[in-house]
Amino acid sequence: MGQRIRTAREEIGLSAEEFAHRLGRASRKWTWEIETGKKVLDVTDLAQVARLLGRPITWLLTGALEEPAQQPRPIRTVVRELLARYETLEFAEVPVLGAMPSEKELAEEQGAEDWLQVPRHLIGEARRPFALKIEGESLAGLGIHEGDSVVVDPDAPLAEAKVYAVRIGSEVTAKRLYREGSRLRLVGPGGAYEVLAAHRVQTLGRVILAGHWEQL
Repeated sequence: MGQRIRTAREEIGLSAEEFAHRLGRASRKWTWEIETGKKVLDVTDLAQVARLLGRPITWLLTGALEEPAQQPRPIRTVVRELLARYETLEFAEVPVLGAMPSEKELAEEQGAEDWLQVPRHLIGEARRPFALKIEGESLAGLGIHEGDSVVVDPDAPLAEAKVYAVRIGSEVTAKRLYREGSRLRLVGPGGAYEVLAAHRVQTLGRVILAGHWEQL
């Protein structure tokens, strides 16, 4: 997969450093690690890489450009299978506690603005997940778009290069976090970053899911 990423990156004229910055990483070392197989992409990163390169995820994973040809199936059969799959899903009700980016205080769970219905398997073992509505396109570089809702796990431990909902001063926003001793490097969309003392950053939780989810 690493060689395919490198080939596609070079085809669209991106240097290793620019590629890393477009994906919110601080240096070309990250590009080198994924192109040489030293680092494995998680699902979120894989989707962002595919979007930036303009290639389907299946091509990144397998090199296949198209799905094998299949005989068309009756629409009734397809609908019946989809309904059966939906009925077996378990859903979690996730409270919407505010918006992002925003300078408003987050609500308590009992004062939630709305509740989202999210497939339980998508939030894993998160015990106290909450959601934030996305306003504007300032977070698009992190794969988070206007109209999305992000699901946040407030109990997730700090992991390098993952996206977190944070409060800096009065603003709630999303950043990739990196530890630098007693400080945190916060990388935003496009690779712009700032380094702050850890006590100046309130980590609200790790963003574990972003997308459109049904409101209850």
